[in-house]
Amino acid sequence: MSIEPVKILLESLFVRLELKEKPFQIFHSSSSSELDEFWDVILQVESTLTKCDTRATVLKQKHGLRLFLEHCCVQRHYMFCIKKCGKAECKICTPVRLPASVFEQIHFIPDPVPDSGKEHYRSFSDLYGTPTIEKYPRLYKKSQSVVHMDYPSTLQASML
Repeated sequence: MSIEPVKILLESLFVRLELKEKPFQIFHSSSSSELDEFWDVILQVESTLTKCDTRATVLKQKHGLRLFLEHCCVQRHYMFCIKKCGKAECKICTPVRLPASVFEQIHFIPDPVPDSGKEHYRSFSDLYGTPTIEKYPRLYKKSQSVVHMDYPSTLQASML
């Protein structure tokens, strides 16, 4: 509650911003009841999890969670996607509730792939539905300028 005024102020600033003539969108965080619903789904995957299990070393030891992540998920540098396999006999993910024609049109988010000139990425619509690999995880121009901050010797001495 103490940061609510700051959140409101930041939201009022961000909704006025634009990028390439498109206004920014603001998304609000999940409610407690939505988080509880999500937690119930996670417990279906790995019933031994607790809300305190946040360290990677603990999560890697959870067999059911590990199977689910390997079977139903794609983890990349820029994204994390979950999709059921769609097989009725699968013991890891629950059956699909969507009509088969709709489910077949859903694909994992493609990885960024450079265009032929390597200055831009290929469009999402060109790549969606095609298999991609994380071969170009950080395709961007590195900044030519480097900023070095030198502290006065009196400040360095006080920091020690």
